[in-house]
Amino acid sequence: MLAGAVDSPSQLLDLDWAAVASGRRDDVVASLPGLAPAPPQLLVCTNGTRDTCCARLGRPVALAAAGQHPDQAWEVTHTSGHRFAPTTVLLPSGSLHGRVLDAAPLLRAELEGRLHLTGYRGRSVWPAAGQVAEEHVRRSVGITGLDDLDVSSSDAGWVVTHRDGRAWTVRVTAYEEGRRPESCGKDTKPVVRYAAEVVA
Repeated sequence: MLAGAVDSPSQLLDLDWAAVASGRRDDVVASLPGLAPAPPQLLVCTNGTRDTCCARLGRPVALAAAGQHPDQAWEVTHTSGHRFAPTTVLLPSGSLHGRVLDAAPLLRAELEGRLHLTGYRGRSVWPAAGQVAEEHVRRSVGITGLDDLDVSSSDAGWVVTHRDGRAWTVRVTAYEEGRRPESCGKDTKPVVRYAAEVVA
């Protein structure tokens, strides 16, 4: 993420949007030199229309985080996973957390280049099963470095690779177990759960 100020909205026309789309940071900054790395941003779901629990539980978390980290915590609409309210998304990592009681440790960890594992639900850059595999390896081995792991799929399962060369193949299975409301005030639905097992 980059941030900056412009004297006129017309200066945004100088932005190299192709570089933005392809993630070429140096080219983006060259096109609008006032840009610089932005601090992490915490998005807290407070969407009471989608789920009353998000508003009731998320607002206090967002307000407390904004008090401790001004300009880094934001109330937003649906972020997925409302059954885990209050939920958050950290940018730029895309780290997802649920049942958050105190968001300050999440921002602190992100600033330090690590993950806070309490309530951790995976990173939005991977599909649901890949998130489960990555989270399983992190908890099993105790890996908290934000960019320590990469995830890819294979015929044998999800391959979670550490930057030091270690790798784990994780089989992830989805199954239904019981019923519960999808969110506050909603009808009950089958609960989809995931089981993860390191197979190699």
